[in-house]
Amino acid sequence: MNPAARKIQSVYLTLTLGNTLAASFIWGINTLFLLDAGLSNLEAFAANAFFTAGMVVFEVPTGVVADGWDAAFRSFLAR
Repeated sequence: MNPAARKIQSVYLTLTLGNTLAASFIWGINTLFLLDAGLSNLEAFAANAFFTAGMVVFEVPTGVVADGWDAAFRSFLAR
């Protein structure tokens, strides 16, 4: 692998590690807040699970709509 490709890979892996680490801290702190608010372990787990399911359910359709909107907007500009 040439030095430029190695540098790009290194930057990518560092940014991915930082993003994953930040998300892990957020989930851990959110769970502590839920437990401090009086939720049981099961309720905190369910709240986090429903939040994650909501992200999955709404993120994909939003991306499809955005892609369709972008295509329609570009065809509008091309006229």
